[in-house]
Amino acid sequence: MQNRPVTLQLLKAVDVVKPKDDNNDPFVTGLDFLSDGRLVAVDNRNNKCVIMNVRLQRKGQPYNFKTAVLDVRCLFHYLIAVSTGKQICILSINSECTISLIKRINTSCPIYSISCMTSSKMVVSTYNDNRSVRMISYDGVEEDFDKFELPKTIYKIDESRCTYIQAKNTLVMIDKLAHTVYMYDTLKGTSIAVTDKSIQQPSGVCVSDLVTRC
Repeated sequence: MQNRPVTLQLLKAVDVVKPKDDNNDPFVTGLDFLSDGRLVAVDNRNNKCVIMNVRLQRKGQPYNFKTAVLDVRCLFHYLIAVSTGKQICILSINSECTISLIKRINTSCPIYSISCMTSSKMVVSTYNDNRSVRMISYDGVEEDFDKFELPKTIYKIDESRCTYIQAKNTLVMIDKLAHTVYMYDTLKGTSIAVTDKSIQQPSGVCVSDLVTRC
């Protein structure tokens, strides 16, 4: 695996402080960008979804959940999905930063990370279940990948994540304790396990302009 030089540039930084109406210090476990550049984030300790502008200032009123939130993904335009254990909430965000619930999708296993696979289907990572990655449609239909074999490991909540590279039809999954990144070609059914001294206890994975970053 050939390393590519990457230059990181700090664009904006702010101190994360506890708002007056929160019971706990913020703990962001998921974030994503909307198509207009606004940032949507989930605060795990306060069970909230918040919207921020490009200056990382909170906008509008947060959406409050009754259970802990784990991850958030922008599905398309101003539609987002938020994982809350054995449920995925589909919400919409308007230009005034108002967050509205559209529907809840109950799942057969606890869900953590969410990524878009197609215009009608998500790929999710699980925990406390031997089906480490699953496909879920926006109608709530669950499927397993059948062209390749995923690890049968039953991961704890902080031990695995996944994402999907639509341009390459590739599922990427990390195993934190094994220091390994798995990559699966969902069309060909081929796979590769990537290990490197620079990959130590990976805690997240996302798709970037350089395809994948852990």
